[in-house]
Amino acid sequence: MCSGGAVLSRYPITVNCVTLHPKPETNAWWYNAFYLFRYSQQVEIQWGEQVVWVINNHLEAYDQANRVQQANALGKMLPKFTDVAKAEVVIAGGDMNTIPPEAAMQYGYPDRPHADHRGDTTMNVLRNIPGFKEVVKVEDYLEHESAFFTAPAHAPNRRLDYLFVSENTRITDVRIIPTGDLSDHLPVLAELVWP
Repeated sequence: MCSGGAVLSRYPITVNCVTLHPKPETNAWWYNAFYLFRYSQQVEIQWGEQVVWVINNHLEAYDQANRVQQANALGKMLPKFTDVAKAEVVIAGGDMNTIPPEAAMQYGYPDRPHADHRGDTTMNVLRNIPGFKEVVKVEDYLEHESAFFTAPAHAPNRRLDYLFVSENTRITDVRIIPTGDLSDHLPVLAELVWP
């Protein structure tokens, strides 16, 4: 499997580092030797006089306990950017490989009939990271659920991709944009205003 992630910016990237998350303990050692790493990429962008941190993530898809473990690690990582790095703006997102707990369909997807998200607490962990908010409001998602589906790109039937921003960030627009077969997921586009 080929997999990867990147942050593209028209402004200078001054720091770029990647934290690799532990692989599922339920996999055999030989399986994990060839299994892709899930990660959190931390990028510092110099936007004028302001520092913006972007945390790009790809969390575990198949092992629910491992995905929750990775979400908890992200929950410990994000507050450090506002507390230690003193960043005024922090944006975190990516393929979280989980659905919102209020999703109408939680299992039996046409493209992955064996996938089951019932009882998955990943989003509860992510939504409760201190100092951060999700760009899509729960009430908007419930009102227009299919408008926020991101996977699979060719026939979206669930939401797996998210953006979270620091609390001082104002969100003026959020939408999912079609990209053809550029990726197996559709991107989340958010227009943000910050101090």
